[in-house]
Amino acid sequence: MDNTAALKDKQELRRQMAAVRDGLTGEERSRRSGLIGAEAAKWLAARNIRSVMTYVSFRSEADTAPLIEWAWSEGIALIVPRCIPSTREMVLHQLTGWEELQAGAYGIREPNPDKADLWDPAQLPEAVLVPGLAFDREGGRLGYGGGYYDRFFEQALFKAAAGQRLPLWLGLAFEVQLVLSGRIPGERHDIRLDAVFTERGVYP
Repeated sequence: MDNTAALKDKQELRRQMAAVRDGLTGEERSRRSGLIGAEAAKWLAARNIRSVMTYVSFRSEADTAPLIEWAWSEGIALIVPRCIPSTREMVLHQLTGWEELQAGAYGIREPNPDKADLWDPAQLPEAVLVPGLAFDREGGRLGYGGGYYDRFFEQALFKAAAGQRLPLWLGLAFEVQLVLSGRIPGERHDIRLDAVFTERGVYP
């Protein structure tokens, strides 16, 4: 498949999966998000993860708030990225309270640099929660197309080559966002997730 065809396939799948996710009622999203957060928290606790990077959920995404609140309650370092549109890169901040957020370039809540401390850029988080529109049960992911997390992944690979441990790459999704293996058009640089959490459990 050439690049143009792959791009069209990704765009169509993004459109389809956004509509599926938007079709869940607010009540259903809230209920399922609580279950997803509980699954992720149990998995992270079992591995004694002490630093987690997460996005702040937006629109119809699975709500990350339950997992964020859990991390704070457990004394886990909670890291949230701030997007820089001019370079498509992310600056990481350690978040200790909701009041440290503000609306970012895309309307998504992200750290206010005047309130949230910078995370040491030389250190990788132990786990990274990666947003997406579609996932499969083997760690495949379809993102939003901005490339922010792909760039961060490349930076992490470089740091890992210098001796740091590569983070665990994780996804949060509603079960309806899962697609059959091979349905997500893949490229060599795409992130492969170590686990995807839904309201029904963890994959793989």
